[in-house]
Amino acid sequence: MNWNTTYITGNIGFWEDVNSRLSGSDVHHMIGSMERLPDAQCRGLYWLAEKESVENFKRAIGAKLIWKYRLRFETEPETTAVKNQNTAFKERFTERERSLIQKMRLKTRKRAIVK
Repeated sequence: MNWNTTYITGNIGFWEDVNSRLSGSDVHHMIGSMERLPDAQCRGLYWLAEKESVENFKRAIGAKLIWKYRLRFETEPETTAVKNQNTAFKERFTERERSLIQKMRLKTRKRAIVK
């Protein structure tokens, strides 16, 4: 039997509730580990049997828990996606444009202090 990796990211505290909900379900899964992330977030690692779909996995967990903990389901860690977003943001502006933005911010702050 082959297994597919699934990551669940959400607010702190979801780990115990999700695991207890999954223990009573008929979804074939294995529980991995949990790690804390910045900004009061956690990421849990699970493996689903290749015949299981993420939709069945979500149904087993339930909409109430998904909304309560703001759960997100991914097949690769989110840090890769976040790094890609940061890279795209940096590429959006040239060095000259960034310096102009910085100058505008400084002028705005000076005006706010004078008033």
